[in-house]
Amino acid sequence: MTTIETAATIALVTICSWLGGFIGTYVKKKGENLATKEDFKELKAQTAELREAAKEIEAKIDDQVWNRQRQWELKRDTLLEAIRSIALVRMALYRVIAAFGAFKAATTDGERTILRARKNAAIHAWPDALEQIETRRMLVAVFGDTNLNNALLSFRKSSCDAYDSITTDLPMEQFNKLMENVGRYDRESIAAVRVALGIKAESDTEQ
Repeated sequence: MTTIETAATIALVTICSWLGGFIGTYVKKKGENLATKEDFKELKAQTAELREAAKEIEAKIDDQVWNRQRQWELKRDTLLEAIRSIALVRMALYRVIAAFGAFKAATTDGERTILRARKNAAIHAWPDALEQIETRRMLVAVFGDTNLNNALLSFRKSSCDAYDSITTDLPMEQFNKLMENVGRYDRESIAAVRVALGIKAESDTEQ
């Protein structure tokens, strides 16, 4: 082999070696780039799935919070309406007491005619007041507040007993005792509402 042929062979081998290395590096780099793109696509898909899952969890939490808030608002409104119904019963009872008392004290037929109409109006208003408190008591029972439910039952019964004592002309001593019971169960009902609303009594805050 001549010197020229030897040099050409060496050059050809060198070029082939360089070209082989270049091609190998190129192929390796392309493979890495392809792998990187595939990894990116997978990461992007996983991120989208995580984002969707996070949205679903957030929506569930929002629904739970909203439901609890809505339940609390309904309970609060029911408790406040229960207090109003107590006030309605007491006002209706006082009207009956006043109407019967005035009628008994009337001295003329003219007065009796006027006061009889007032007495009848008070009697007719009484069932409506009882219906109000009974409706509120049933709503209270829905929320499972046993203490308030029992207090409202006792208040309603004592009020009806007092009403009966007025309309049947029972002795004043018995009437006064029944009215004491009305006041007692009135206070118990209000105390139960305060507990249900999480409102502390003044005696509790002073301790």
